[in-house]
Amino acid sequence: MRHSTVPPEVALSEVMKNGSSLSPGHYRRVDLPNKNFKLLKDLIAPPIRGKDQEARDFLNNSPYYYLKTKALRDDQFLIETFENGCLEYLRPQAFLRSITKSRKLKAGDILYCSSGGEEIGEAAMVTELGPQVIYSSHSFKLAILNKDLKFYVLSFLKSKFCKEQLSFLVYKGATLRRGGDKFLRLKIPFPNSDASRVITYLSLLAEAAITKESEIRRKHELILQIIKTELENNQRSDVFRYDFPSAAEVKAANRLDTNLFRPYFKINEFLIKNYTNGFKSIEELDFGISRGQNLQLSAIGDSVYTDTYYPNFYTLMLPKHLSRYGTVEQIEYLGNKNQLKTLNEGDLIFGAEGFEKGRSIVVTEASIRTITNIHGLTLHQKHGDLRLSIFVKCFLDYLRNIGLIDLYAVGGNGGSLGLKYWDIIPFPSFPSSKQEEIAKLYHNPCASRPVEGLTIENFAELDRTFNKVAGIVQLHKTAREIKRRINDTIDLIVRDEPVTLDFSFR
Repeated sequence: MRHSTVPPEVALSEVMKNGSSLSPGHYRRVDLPNKNFKLLKDLIAPPIRGKDQEARDFLNNSPYYYLKTKALRDDQFLIETFENGCLEYLRPQAFLRSITKSRKLKAGDILYCSSGGEEIGEAAMVTELGPQVIYSSHSFKLAILNKDLKFYVLSFLKSKFCKEQLSFLVYKGATLRRGGDKFLRLKIPFPNSDASRVITYLSLLAEAAITKESEIRRKHELILQIIKTELENNQRSDVFRYDFPSAAEVKAANRLDTNLFRPYFKINEFLIKNYTNGFKSIEELDFGISRGQNLQLSAIGDSVYTDTYYPNFYTLMLPKHLSRYGTVEQIEYLGNKNQLKTLNEGDLIFGAEGFEKGRSIVVTEASIRTITNIHGLTLHQKHGDLRLSIFVKCFLDYLRNIGLIDLYAVGGNGGSLGLKYWDIIPFPSFPSSKQEEIAKLYHNPCASRPVEGLTIENFAELDRTFNKVAGIVQLHKTAREIKRRINDTIDLIVRDEPVTLDFSFR
């Protein structure tokens, strides 16, 4: 823990106050050189706690929703509602029993998780959810009294500095940590030098990160909509008719499970195969498919895993760390003396197993020491056609979004889409111009962000201009740079050191 210390001695009165505990962890305290701070409770209105539900209150479908704490992510300023398990359907009676005027969520509200497991201490801003959402009792809705401090306070709540403080206020339990309203005692430091401009600077950075997260989601949804519209508006004259599968069809599929013969699967498959310009298999598109590197000890010997970059280590892009938007949210590094199977520019990593299978990413920059593991399939375009790789990735996203990836897969525990099942997946032959339109939304190499002449006065406008032309890859990369600068700035404020108002992010 970088912001805390254990005192060499404690008073007997403090030991008695801590229930006579002799655990050193109970006496850790925040190392805060900056004495200009306020408690969180003095910066916010009385927080509004959510409401838990009983098991019988959940349904398979409903216009009412229950927002779980897993919607608050460490790597995101915005809540995540699209992934499985973040939102659950709720009985109307249960919703009406729980909702109050103060509990209603609207875009821009801040949620804070004060209890739980991995999510404890997470904060995030609410997106457009609609009025029919209730949130967990482990979360509180926060309203910052001074609106000019909203993004400043949110930045600190997401920082390691505040998460360390909470770990001292809420002791670790065997499973669930229950913090209640103890988070109100969190200390939020303020700059002593050039305070107004530093606060504005940090707020601008946080708002820029939020804008980029929102733009990534918008462009991802736009990609899916473009694919859907292109398919629906360019159909041959054939009319869909559902028939039970013939023996020949079952034999050709080489599978006896019902997934490939459902009416829902058939009508969506028909939409692709009835496309005006036809379709091709992954092999006909000149892709080779193989498993990623086997990282087991028996295969590659001893390895060293770390979160810190070293020049001779491999960069790990693991399927479990891929987002639904085609970005990698966490990178690990692996040290190994052997020559491992690396990825090339244009290679597509596809998470083939588990409940979150179907997540994918395209390697858009040349890298000599990037690898994935055996749980990821590598699709290699034999002619190095980066645009085609991106289009295939985006179409796989479309298949995942409409549920066909799950139907193609076999097996339990989420299933697996192994190598031998890819030959039956049809990829529509979109015109080159349409593929280019889709690819640029994911990766636009022509988008360049200004790094000189940026000031507090013009940063927001110039950054928004960049966001309009940037692809998801560029938006994610710059968002990560901004978040690193936010963390560095928070560390400087905590240590009461001067902050340079620099927007170059070099």
